[in-house]
Amino acid sequence: LHGSLMHLASNSYSLWHLGPQAEALFGAERFLLLYVLSGVGGNLLGLWMGAARSMSVGASGAVFGLMGGLAGHALRTYGVAGASQTLSSVSRILLLNLF
Repeated sequence: LHGSLMHLASNSYSLWHLGPQAEALFGAERFLLLYVLSGVGGNLLGLWMGAARSMSVGASGAVFGLMGGLAGHALRTYGVAGASQTLSSVSRILLLNLF
């Protein structure tokens, strides 16, 4: 169990910061699909690789999925206006979530 107030605050800030960018870029339906599939996938991976009696909380998998989607799009369109700024935002949020 890794839930704490700091964990909740980190996920909330990340979603608040990256969510509108991702939704504007991908559209509401694709944003929701990316968020849900990343969250479910992250939790299933944690279940598969975790200890037999471990428990997982939070939306870290979904937040990391949004970061991956935004970073992948920014890398694919690097040189287009805003791509560098998106990559910079994702990098800052990634560092926040890792430490």
